[in-house]
Amino acid sequence: MKVNGWRRFSVLPILVITAPIYLDGCVSVGISRSELPPPKPATGTVEVKIYETTSERKKDHLSSRKVISELVRSDVKPEQTVYRGEDAHYTLPDLLPGHYRLTALAVVDEQGKEKTLSNQDSERFRLSAGERIAAVIVLKKAPLGAILGVSAGVAGVLLLLAILTAIALAGAFDQEPMVERPPPVPPPTPSLPRLRPDPFPSGVVTF
Repeated sequence: MKVNGWRRFSVLPILVITAPIYLDGCVSVGISRSELPPPKPATGTVEVKIYETTSERKKDHLSSRKVISELVRSDVKPEQTVYRGEDAHYTLPDLLPGHYRLTALAVVDEQGKEKTLSNQDSERFRLSAGERIAAVIVLKKAPLGAILGVSAGVAGVLLLLAILTAIALAGAFDQEPMVERPPPVPPPTPSLPRLRPDPFPSGVVTF
């Protein structure tokens, strides 16, 4: 039982340390469909918008970061990359009907290096002739305050675990070592008095 308790304590730091990673970079992709205005063309259109959070999407505030997204036609061999770029808003007209896959791949930092999103999400859809697909990518990046709060919580939990570990170790060293005692010695068997031979056996009379 004690071992299981320590296992739970060992898992807890891993969860709290990795929490900021999962708060940042969680991606969701969704689409909506509509018909293009007549006359109905033989091709379709895909429009993509990228937002940081759900609240920014409601305000229609596009992401200010460079986010690399990719649209691939997946029903041909080999697959055909239709678009791969850093724009937060783009429209791709005159696309042939077929099956496509939209993925947010990475963000570009201030040094121009690509940072792969830890939780990528892809949306697969079928584009028909005369159809318009409006795709929305939400990065769900946690606010800085939330990340700082989680980091402070991590520090507090680690400090508490260090204190509990020190107390447990001190208690282990303070315990009196167990000494194995020998089994009790059985009591000695009582000895019977030794009988002397009768100098006058029964029936024998001496004068």
